[in-house]
Amino acid sequence: MTVRGEEFVRLLNLGDESTWANAFQPIYAVAWKTYYKLGHATSKEAEKLAFDFLKKMPYKISSWKIKNWEELKATVIAEILHDGILFLRDLTFASLTNWKKMFSENAEEAKQRLILLLTSIREIASTYLNDFERRLYMEHLVFRKALSVLSLKYELDLKVLKGICSEMIQKLKNGLTNYGLGWLFQK
Repeated sequence: MTVRGEEFVRLLNLGDESTWANAFQPIYAVAWKTYYKLGHATSKEAEKLAFDFLKKMPYKISSWKIKNWEELKATVIAEILHDGILFLRDLTFASLTNWKKMFSENAEEAKQRLILLLTSIREIASTYLNDFERRLYMEHLVFRKALSVLSLKYELDLKVLKGICSEMIQKLKNGLTNYGLGWLFQK
């Protein structure tokens, strides 16, 4: 196994092919696990999402300003969180920067917080939201379908649908607070 320190990451930044070949499988494993644990994808979908992520990664890595392998893994996880659970920005102040910082400072604690958050969100959605709100939660917040499309699908006025979404987000925030996840709302 190759030592994955600062030199390894420097070579990745330079686009060194042998370094990328050596990094592909472990980075893919991190990406796949992250997508799969998000709970929004089957194992097959997680494979495709992880592969698609890795195809774009060489173009992104230089902007990440990472120094070592642990920072790289943390950034991969944070980027996937940012893209994969975009709805968290609607619910919380937890930004990509905060997740990166949490993962780089204490990856195990950050992972536990993420698992708790994702498990709680699923439970909160099933407890606090009615059937229609749960469908909206999945379609709009998780799968990012446009409200204009959902408005047509459900034959609802766009303003009415926006109001329902606002109420739904407030219910989710209340649930997060009640589940002891108020730290997400701190800037």
